[in-house]
Amino acid sequence: MHVEAARANPPGSNVRLVVAVVIDQLPSWVIERYLPLLDADGAIRRAVASGAYYERARYDYAGTYTAPGHATLFTGVLPRVHGVVANEVWDPRRSKVVSVVDDAEHAVLGSEGQFASPLALRAPTVADDAKTGSKSAPG
Repeated sequence: MHVEAARANPPGSNVRLVVAVVIDQLPSWVIERYLPLLDADGAIRRAVASGAYYERARYDYAGTYTAPGHATLFTGVLPRVHGVVANEVWDPRRSKVVSVVDDAEHAVLGSEGQFASPLALRAPTVADDAKTGSKSAPG
């Protein structure tokens, strides 16, 4: 089974919602094997049939960590361009290794003591493209 990207939006269309489901560590052969057993009207079968599904996708770089992979999926560019090269990075100001999304200044909404932002991201995302004039990071 191979389903190409379907229902591409024509140039100039106003896409306001992007739904992406990323299931880390789930190989495509599992979906291929068990898809016939899923409800014909279920969300996964609908997504494979009418969304963008790539049977044999691959990353064009070596470090397939979560943060760079998600940044690549949502920006469409490689880590050397979007700037997220690992899950953890050295923070010279604090002299320690921190999560690549930890910027020590922006609190996670609804949390106590958790801080995160896309500050390390140097490329616009699909969400930025959907919201005219918005950018997730400087540059």
